[in-house]
Amino acid sequence: MKVFFILIILFSFINNHHSIAQTNELKLMYSPFPLSKIDSNIYGSGVQVGTNISSETKHLGAFIVDYNHYLNTRFKVGINCSYDYRKTDNHNSNSYVDNWPNIDPIINETNEHTAYHWFFIGPQFGCDYIRKDKFKLGSLVSVSLAFIKEETEGSVNMERTCTKAFFHIEALSFTWGKTNGLTGQLGYGHKGVLSIGYFFSW
Repeated sequence: MKVFFILIILFSFINNHHSIAQTNELKLMYSPFPLSKIDSNIYGSGVQVGTNISSETKHLGAFIVDYNHYLNTRFKVGINCSYDYRKTDNHNSNSYVDNWPNIDPIINETNEHTAYHWFFIGPQFGCDYIRKDKFKLGSLVSVSLAFIKEETEGSVNMERTCTKAFFHIEALSFTWGKTNGLTGQLGYGHKGVLSIGYFFSW
């Protein structure tokens, strides 16, 4: 996460003496509304069951890096990678009452902490509907390979990994600025429902 913000600071100080036709584009974005927050089961994690369960889930959000190369003034191809994180703390309480007189109820309590890490990488293809000197608006589609890691600590310690195919559809994406500035997207997939960040083109 520190590297992500360091890159943004470095790009903000780069001189803007570039040619008029920029064919390369780099985007650094963050989504406070990752798909893991909108739909907690979207990535296929198991569901824990028990008696009197209380749980708390924390989301780090999704961090996205995009690189695009323009084939012409409208169409671009590129590659993207993103990272999403979620942590769930579960408290399970089970009570058992013995029929024998003067025996207090037996209460069994367990605490489990499960962290989910998702790393996505894959190609993408986009098209700009509007292309002005300092503003671009378009859409984009992307497929990706998802590397998923689940770590559980508690009564049972467990770690497992898997890979899945995934996707992202940017219904609307924009850049505001000539060679660098504000960028964002509204869509569905591993980049989050809403992402905002900084772009740099050359």
